[in-house]
Amino acid sequence: MASILRSSKFVRYIAGFARNIVVNTPREFDGNFVNSAQCFCGSSPRNLATQTSVLTDQNLETSLKRIDQDVRKSGRISRRDIEDVLEEIRIARSATSSQSLLVIRCCGNLVPEELPETRTKLVQEIWNTLNKLNVPMDISHYNALLRVYLENEHKFSPTEFLSEVESKGIEPNRVTYQRLIARYCQDGDIEGATKILEYMREKEMSVNENVFNALIVGHSNAGDMESAQGILNVMTQAGLEPSADTYTTLLCGYAARGDIDKIMNITDECEAKEIFLLDKDYLDIVYSLATHGHTQHVPAVLNKVKKAVGYPQDAINVILRLINKGQEDAAFMVLKSLPRITREDGTNLPSGMFFIKQMVKANRPIEKIIQLCEQLEKEELYERALLLAVENSLQVGNDKLAYPLLEKLKEKGLEIRQHYFWPLIVSKANDPAGKGIIQVLQKMQDFNLTPSGETVREYVIPNLKGKSSELIAKLREANVSVGSSACSLVIHLLQKNEIDEAAALANSVRAYYQPELVKRAFTNAFYKTNDIKSYMSLLRTFYEAADRKNVIQSQDDEEVVSSTIDKTALIGTFILDLTTNRRFLEVAEPILEALVNEGLSISNTTAEKIEEKLGEKMTENISKLLGKLTSGELTPTPINKKKLSYVPSHQMNIAQLERLVQNLSSKGQDVKGLKRQLLTLYYRAKDLNKTEQILEELKQSSDFVFTNGMYAQLLDLYAYHDNLEKAMEYYELLKKDDGDKFTLDDGKIVRLACLFIKKGRIDEGIKILETTPRDEKNEERNFTYSALVWRFLNSLAEEGKVEELNKVFDALTKHDFIQVNNVLLGPLIKVHLTRGDLDQALEKFEWCVKQYKSTPWKNELACRYRKISPNSAIASHVPVNCNLLPARIG
Repeated sequence: MASILRSSKFVRYIAGFARNIVVNTPREFDGNFVNSAQCFCGSSPRNLATQTSVLTDQNLETSLKRIDQDVRKSGRISRRDIEDVLEEIRIARSATSSQSLLVIRCCGNLVPEELPETRTKLVQEIWNTLNKLNVPMDISHYNALLRVYLENEHKFSPTEFLSEVESKGIEPNRVTYQRLIARYCQDGDIEGATKILEYMREKEMSVNENVFNALIVGHSNAGDMESAQGILNVMTQAGLEPSADTYTTLLCGYAARGDIDKIMNITDECEAKEIFLLDKDYLDIVYSLATHGHTQHVPAVLNKVKKAVGYPQDAINVILRLINKGQEDAAFMVLKSLPRITREDGTNLPSGMFFIKQMVKANRPIEKIIQLCEQLEKEELYERALLLAVENSLQVGNDKLAYPLLEKLKEKGLEIRQHYFWPLIVSKANDPAGKGIIQVLQKMQDFNLTPSGETVREYVIPNLKGKSSELIAKLREANVSVGSSACSLVIHLLQKNEIDEAAALANSVRAYYQPELVKRAFTNAFYKTNDIKSYMSLLRTFYEAADRKNVIQSQDDEEVVSSTIDKTALIGTFILDLTTNRRFLEVAEPILEALVNEGLSISNTTAEKIEEKLGEKMTENISKLLGKLTSGELTPTPINKKKLSYVPSHQMNIAQLERLVQNLSSKGQDVKGLKRQLLTLYYRAKDLNKTEQILEELKQSSDFVFTNGMYAQLLDLYAYHDNLEKAMEYYELLKKDDGDKFTLDDGKIVRLACLFIKKGRIDEGIKILETTPRDEKNEERNFTYSALVWRFLNSLAEEGKVEELNKVFDALTKHDFIQVNNVLLGPLIKVHLTRGDLDQALEKFEWCVKQYKSTPWKNELACRYRKISPNSAIASHVPVNCNLLPARIG
């Protein structure tokens, strides 16, 4: 009854200004607050035609035309397009009223790839920019802003908005009030909408279908579907027949409640009345169903779709919006409804590329992305779906998605390559400490990839910050060799024309500097700086390092044919590269003199090419110099290898620091701080004798006090040398000194526990694992830590101690001391093979497969079974286990 009364109230109210009712043009925007592409496109050419012809305005006009073409073609544009237009406006520092109006209108549902919050932020940035530039704006601009807010479901106060408009001296019009009504109705605030309607009546403003549609939305969102339905009768009594827009709005209200029966009845009623809903209307209903948790009814509505011209683009737009709302399953249903495009040979083109990209862009859960990618491949919609997801996650620098997706690729047996990680490295460039980049390099090793020279040279070094020595130390953490780091750093420094720094670094690190990589940057840096001294220093380093080419090859190749490097030709390569610059005549003589002084020779061929290059500008002195260089009588002058002159004490090695302590002590200077540094270096080197010696020297000082760090280091050192008594002595001292704050890092805890177990005191060792407070700050576990755990587990396996091994492994996993992988699972299989118990080994292998989806020692097991039963064993045992994990091999 209440709803009927409310409907009657609206009849009486509407009747009060029925003469002002306006019949809408077909499918006007405001019908269901979803933008119509035709509305935008229809106005765009007319506005663009009025633009001025100045250069900056032409650029802006070109950008707007491009946007218009995109809208006509697909009904959507990208955020980048809008940002480009905004940048053009900023450069021009002006825009016409019509241009600014179009840009504002672009920030709603025309950008379905972006989240509503992102679109709202973008339109507010545009609005602020237009205000700063004093672009003339009238009520149409405010109405456009209102429309964008409504499309983006942005929460704002209609009264405050109205106050702002009036404060600018701008008079609101009918469209303004209609959209403010729509805002109230989005929140189901019928009372607020009624106030605006009263205001419109007072001003004798006309109403149209959009107002009634807004009221349907308001009643729907207020949970009063009876009143929402009743609006149709109100419209009829007011002399306005409900259109397809009105019915779509009502259907969306029922969809929000999951009332599929009512939806079907109303659509049948529309067909009976010859009111035809567009495919886009049905997609709006689908969107409302999915976003309100009624995905199960989506197929029934999709069955109503006629798939007319334009359906694919409308479907794509709603798919993008559904993914942004976290409704991937519903989006997938709509994707499958798209008609497939066929090639000339009758095969289907891939479908779903945009779907995968949007899931990655919206940062959807990795499990859902993998599931839907596999479904796309299974249903032959997009056979490379997983690869595309990997590519997009890498391109956007989303490592939280990229790494699990790469793992999935690896499980499927696909090769993981170096260049996959390049975008991730670049995405971490803003980290001043470089930890993100190092973590990416470390992660590469999980995929059995060692960073290549190209990776380090082109992507890592340019994006790391710090001194050369610091960068080399950082890269060592990522298992990048000093030589590889130095070579890449030298090239990078030369590219920045820092030839003196490059020379100092190259002189301190033994490495092979590849001429083909170094040559161009080397020449350019020399001509930029005219630093002959540094040039010759580097040239001599390259000359001396040439012999290391065979050393590097022998590390990479199983069989290397020893060959002699033609160092004379190497020098000629660099000198001839100098001749390509027109300034060579200026530097030829001093460079050739420097070569003679260094005792470096060149070949006759090189000399002839230099002579030919100089031509008539050849001088007698240069000719003499070339004669000396090709005589074969020169001998390279002896050189002393220089260490990095800028190494501070905390970066010195043991020998350097020992010499420094000795020198300073002989001068009577205080060296306690340096001795503490030595203590740390001895600990890292696990040199017990020198550690005890330096410790005794430190104790002789009256003001020496043990720090907690020293206790922890000594505990670990004695544990390393199997001295359990001394290790526990420092363990108790540290525990007593720290009190409630007592913690140890995982490496020290594990080493101490291992020592207990090695001594036969397994329960006490496990107790150490279980009860010792752990340092939560120490999250990173490097290769040294993993190797420590594996060596101990392996030693138990080699001794055939099954029970002890299982106890230790269970304790380590239970308390999260290890991340289980094939390597750490290996001893669990090996211990049974050591005892000759093949059946138990297979049983444990099955457990590993089921528990951890890993296949440790699979090949060894297969070999053992092949020996005892060449035919049946492989067919009936190991393959059965491997079928549980078909993508993981070995």
